[in-house]
Amino acid sequence: MTSTPVIPGTALQYTQPPLTIDADGLSTLLGRRAATIRADLSRRPWTLPPAIKVGRRTLWLTETVLAWLKSHERAATPPQKTAPREMPAALPPRRRGRPTKADQLARAGYQK
Repeated sequence: MTSTPVIPGTALQYTQPPLTIDADGLSTLLGRRAATIRADLSRRPWTLPPAIKVGRRTLWLTETVLAWLKSHERAATPPQKTAPREMPAALPPRRRGRPTKADQLARAGYQK
């Protein structure tokens, strides 16, 4: 038997979000794979919301995650019109492949 409250006057039921979520739940919210979340924990922790450790498990407080998402929300700004750029002067065509030793020495400023 579930304990989902019913809104009076409607047939809608709602459930409260869980207090904590794991990497699988966070992956759903962020649209990333759970494996990426776990890898980012050790490689790039600044790209994730603040986490808590409970034993060996890493959990995120739902309120903290939602606040973190809200803080990373970008405001919709209209695109800026910029002046058209001038084309640079034509450069001589570059040779393909590895430069010759003479080209390397000339570029380095070596004088015979």
